[in-house]
Amino acid sequence: MYTERMSIDTRLPFVVLSFAIIGIWMSVPFLEIYSLQLVALTFLLFVFLRFKHNRNNLQSPFPNHTNSELIPITLLFMLLISATGNTHSWAYPLTYLYLFLIVFSLEKTSALLIAGCTFALQLLLITTFTVQEMIILVNIPLITGVMLYAKDRHTTALLEKQIIEEEEALVAASQAEITTLEDYIQQFLLPKTATLSSLGTPQTELEKTLHSQITLIVSESEKLLKKVNE
Repeated sequence: MYTERMSIDTRLPFVVLSFAIIGIWMSVPFLEIYSLQLVALTFLLFVFLRFKHNRNNLQSPFPNHTNSELIPITLLFMLLISATGNTHSWAYPLTYLYLFLIVFSLEKTSALLIAGCTFALQLLLITTFTVQEMIILVNIPLITGVMLYAKDRHTTALLEKQIIEEEEALVAASQAEITTLEDYIQQFLLPKTATLSSLGTPQTELEKTLHSQITLIVSESEKLLKKVNE
């Protein structure tokens, strides 16, 4: 899906400008009749950008993080909704899909700004204010807030999962080191010291010292094994 940090600084003014263009376009009768043709051209532009910059992720609904897919997506969704009746459009549920893409594709401030532009555009295009239309418009900030909360919880869950996976990897690595140490003591060190201890009764001071050190190594190794197995 999306990673939080994206190159939005240069794109955001153009996205906001897209809303202004749609508002002007829908206000001019001569241009308004060609709205669906512009929707088709915008869709072709989006497909061109997706194949050019994001060929390996064609099925992803989210705009590419490094190009201007966000601009044609905005024009496509908002122009289609506006041209087919705005709040009374059969395509109006696409508003919520657009907000979903925005919230999960941009950082919080930018998402709120674009949600505000969506609200302002649809408010501008309303010809008769009714309670029903105002309720529909109020859904925009409400749903945006719910989506931002869901995104925050999703991000937190991903971070917690990552921390758990890292801790599990550390535990697994520690366990592997402990197993290696245990094998070394049991299969190499103790057998070798047992062989050295069985060579005979020490006679000289040097042999006694060596025997004493070997005994100490065996004792400490056994203590370490016992501690590891506890």
